[in-house]
Amino acid sequence: MSKVSIPKELFDPFFFFEEQIEISIKTSELFDVNIPFYHEIAYYSGIPSVKPWEAAEEVIPELMKSWKELQIEINNLFERRDNRETLVPMKRGIAYLIEFVFWTNGLPAQKIPGFDFTSLQLKPVNFLERLSFLLKRPNIYPSFVQLIELMEEQQKQFSKYIAIMKAKN
Repeated sequence: MSKVSIPKELFDPFFFFEEQIEISIKTSELFDVNIPFYHEIAYYSGIPSVKPWEAAEEVIPELMKSWKELQIEINNLFERRDNRETLVPMKRGIAYLIEFVFWTNGLPAQKIPGFDFTSLQLKPVNFLERLSFLLKRPNIYPSFVQLIELMEEQQKQFSKYIAIMKAKN
């Protein structure tokens, strides 16, 4: 394991408490969605890594599987009215959403402030406004509902895109 600074393209205190993260060179070459922005950190740091944005059709099912598991965990926390405990898993879910949107557009994830989302072909309607809502109040139930809707909308957009591309070939 070696410590790597979080690249400026990604550093956001919402997701990262420290400016460095430990990355294993061996595991950076394996696909892993459990560490938010792991592959982007490796990419922007010049560490050889899997590039999920170059193989979205293959990696998105794994991302969605992890999201479904996380969704159950978050739902259970909200059912117990344990809003404080929802913060960390909600942040992870929001990271999944951001990765999902960028990867399905063939790009590595980047910091949200300053990124021009109008340039993305595949994204949910009013994505930036809805994402801003999630980032401001991540541990309230309406944010969880919004996150579910955004993930579903992006899945539909991506599935439609894949179907169109296959029909062209």
